[in-house]
Amino acid sequence: MTEPPPQPRKLSRTKKKEVVWRAASLILVSVALTVTIAAVIFKFSKSALRGPVYEQKVASEARDTEPVALPAVTSVPEPQDRSEMPSPPAVKAEDKSEQQPDETLETKRTAITSAVKAFFDADSVQARLRHVRDASRVQSLMTSYHEKRPVERFRLRNLGWLVPVDEPGHSLAFVQAMFEDATPSSLVVEETSDGQFLVDWECLVRYGELAWNDFLKLRPSKPTLMRLIASKPLSRPITGALAGREGEWLELRHPAESGTILGHFDHTDPKFATLVEQLESGNWREVPLTLRLAFPSQGQSGDQVHIASVEGKGWLILKPNPQG
Repeated sequence: MTEPPPQPRKLSRTKKKEVVWRAASLILVSVALTVTIAAVIFKFSKSALRGPVYEQKVASEARDTEPVALPAVTSVPEPQDRSEMPSPPAVKAEDKSEQQPDETLETKRTAITSAVKAFFDADSVQARLRHVRDASRVQSLMTSYHEKRPVERFRLRNLGWLVPVDEPGHSLAFVQAMFEDATPSSLVVEETSDGQFLVDWECLVRYGELAWNDFLKLRPSKPTLMRLIASKPLSRPITGALAGREGEWLELRHPAESGTILGHFDHTDPKFATLVEQLESGNWREVPLTLRLAFPSQGQSGDQVHIASVEGKGWLILKPNPQG
């Protein structure tokens, strides 16, 4: 039997289909690759346009989702030297995003910007003191502090958010400074009766009479002023020099350095009424405080300290003559 002749027409159509499918596949792959590359370029360009502040905000929001305790200021201008990184004295960082622009403060934005710029432009303690809140009291502290650290200058670009600090008898605001040569920083300014704005230097540098590492190493028995973050501990200590005493305990830490200690105070003592108020307003969690602390005896081992006094509100000292 003779074999049927080949059917080139049918075979030709099959090949055409194969070619068409191959071409379509190549087109689909090319489109997918193009879309992917475009998405990457778009994301990179978007991030580049928004800059490091946006990336820092994203990272901060990611951290906020974690079930861990956050510092009072997670965020924030953080000068290049972490020892200068500030935190809010009375306003929590998470409150800022929920704040609506304050109309009164907005009318003063230009004046506040000029004051903050003058502060960061100053290249010496004497020059900077002209722009510092409570300068007569702070001068000796600044001089001592900057004997070990240079007075760093930063080029201010503009201000971000402005948040009023509600404190009777004071016209205070919590502001975000955006720099050309450093990451953003937050600081407190106060308006004087003559309309001048002054920066709270102590809050900015979280001034303490000892560096945190020195405090932990030297364990002074003399009450020492420190600016720290306080939270209620998970449990009361059952051993140690101060264990077993009636009263309240706080877990204390530096906002930027490692190490924690337990602080004890008598919550029934009237002098600690303002401390209890601050802790309650912050739900006893991540509350910035200015305290005078003393170890039970000089150089004694252990992580327990006596809270001798509380000064000011948050990291702000409001009274002209602190207890210490």
